[in-house]
Amino acid sequence: MSDLSNDAVTELVEEYVLGMLEGAELAAFETRLGTDSSLARRVQEARATLADFALSTPAGLPTELKARVMAHAVRLPEAPPVITETPVTPIRAQRPSRAPLWLGLGSPRRSRCWRCSP
Repeated sequence: MSDLSNDAVTELVEEYVLGMLEGAELAAFETRLGTDSSLARRVQEARATLADFALSTPAGLPTELKARVMAHAVRLPEAPPVITETPVTPIRAQRPSRAPLWLGLGSPRRSRCWRCSP
């Protein structure tokens, strides 16, 4: 890490403070952090800057935010109702026709009495 430029070290310090370093890069940085007092000082300064930034942001939402959101919501058209079920039209089941059975019984071969056959 000693061959890195000042900008690269600053970037690594910022990534470390934000918790973005992982794996071998994190291990190498923490090893150097234990032996390099100037790097440790830079990490402390970056943490202080980050804490100041976090405390400088407003804790609550602006008071006019709700009014703006509600005014916008009133202007939006109403959404169409959600259809939960698909309309179903019942269809009468088609049964196979029995006509071929009746036609077969009336054929000339079967018209004779079964007792009368030779």
